[in-house]
Amino acid sequence: MTKQKFQHNTGFEPNIVCECSSVRIIIALVVARMGATILPKLVMSSFPISESKMLVLLDATFNLLFVLYS
Repeated sequence: MTKQKFQHNTGFEPNIVCECSSVRIIIALVVARMGATILPKLVMSSFPISESKMLVLLDATFNLLFVLYS
């Protein structure tokens, strides 16, 4: 989901200070308490995380999304 679509669907504008194309690096940054992320269910099933907290959301098309934060 793009930032614009997320903002339109939720009314919330995230403060994105860094973007990364590697899921492994994103998860490592979250585990190191250097950020938070929103990832789809398919990605989360491939990368089990126990060191961070997780919220489960439904997007506008009822896809499961996971918010990871430490």
